Amino acid sequence: MEELILSKLDCAKRQIEVAIKLYFHFDDPVSIHTLTAAAYNILRDINKSRGNDPLLLKEWFVINMVKPEMRDEYRKLVNKAENFFKHADRDSEETHTFYPSQTEIMLWEAVEVYQRLTGEITPLLHIFRGWFMMNHLNFFTEMPKIDKEKLSLGYKQAERTKFFVDMLPLAYRNYKG
Repeated sequence: MEELILSKLDCAKRQIEVAIKLYFHFDDPVSIHTLTAAAYNILRDINKSRGNDPLLLKEWFVINMVKPEMRDEYRKLVNKAENFFKHADRDSEETHTFYPSQTEIMLWEAVEVYQRLTGEITPLLHIFRGWFMMNHLNFFTEMPKIDKEKLSLGYKQAERTKFFVDMLPLAYRNYKG
């Protein structure tokens, strides 16, 4: 195999795109979360090194919303699944209750930050962003009053693979990368 010369942003993009493919095919939630968290952490560090505003999930929320005495506890909670999936040095016999919906939020923020840092929105990132926003309209303040049924294009949550397959050719046709 040839050698790869990769930037940190290249690595983050690859991890996000594979996580998105796995997500839309209802593949393993642990792998999706692990890839997403790895990309998110790269993007968080680059974002911070460039002096940009803190990321929402792991920085902004801690700084602005969490009591100072509870910040370590919050960080442990946010990073619990990520660390459980990567390490066994202190808890090799433990179990963990995992909520995959937490991954969707982290993946959405990773997509947003990747685009902010690079100016690029690849077809896969574009498809995930659309799906996430379609299914979480209540998160966004700048969304006009839209009929959710029309916005969803008729796709139900269980049909996300169909959405992905249907939207992929459109996303690539409009991609200017």
